[in-house]
Amino acid sequence: MELEKRVVFKMEDVTPTIAALEGALAEVDQILRPLLERNPTDIRAQLEPIEQAKLELNTAYALNSLFWMYLTTQGLPAKDYAVKEELDRIRAYMKKIKDAEETQSDPTLRLNKEAAARFLKNAIGITAEEDAEEPAAAAEGASEGEKKSKKRSKGGKPTA
Repeated sequence: MELEKRVVFKMEDVTPTIAALEGALAEVDQILRPLLERNPTDIRAQLEPIEQAKLELNTAYALNSLFWMYLTTQGLPAKDYAVKEELDRIRAYMKKIKDAEETQSDPTLRLNKEAAARFLKNAIGITAEEDAEEPAAAAEGASEGEKKSKKRSKGGKPTA
């Protein structure tokens, strides 16, 4: 046998809470009124794409939160309506937007060492054969490397 729990409230106990709820709803109405009075297409046209996404997500979050509050005030279990899952999904998209904004504002530059080496070798005129000879020349000693450097500085290319 399942026992029902009933909670009895005295009007004096809930009156301040109801007044606070009415005040909060009036504030929500005041905040949303500028958005509700304008055409949504006009609002979106004035925003950048990332701002449009933020507006859509914040609107969806606000509506789902209000629906959750409605269910709660009616004594209905919000878990039966998948509101929490929807709020979690919206939060995940908000996080994606936040991550995208952080990536845009702080781009990380990476040096491609191989490309930089090729660029420098081409800029100073080292050919592929000379590049292959460099490690061997380093093993023979600095005197061979010095000869190549002198030839390069005179403008001529060293012979293999």
